[in-house]
Amino acid sequence: MSALNDVINLQKRQQSRYNELKQGILNKITDKIAHLAKHGEMRCVYTVPSYVFGSPKYNVAEITMYLYYVFKKEGFCTVVLGNDKLFISWDINDINTSNSTKKKKNKLFDIKPLININK
Repeated sequence: MSALNDVINLQKRQQSRYNELKQGILNKITDKIAHLAKHGEMRCVYTVPSYVFGSPKYNVAEITMYLYYVFKKEGFCTVVLGNDKLFISWDINDINTSNSTKKKKNKLFDIKPLININK
C-alpha cells in the first residue's frame, strides 16, 4: 500500500510543478503586457519558451493554447500564430473587430485586419 501512495504523491507533485510552470509563464506575459501598456503599446506577439530552466518538460503547444484561452476569457483579442506564438491585443478597436469577426466565423485565421499598416 505504501508504494501506491508514493506513486500518487509523485503524480501530485508533478502536476503541482506543471501548474506552477503555467502560472509562472502567465505571470511573465502579464508583466510584459503591463510594461508595454505603460509605454503606450496596444499589441504584442509573445513566444512561449521551448523550455524553462529548472522546470519539467512540457508541451509548448499545450501551454500556448492554455494562454490563448486565459487571455480570450479575460477579453483580450488573441490569435494563435503558431505552436509557440500568440498575438495579443488590448486595443478596443481590435477587440471589437475580433468580436464581430467571431460572430461571422468561428476562428480568425489572419491578423491583417487587426494590424494598422498605415502607422
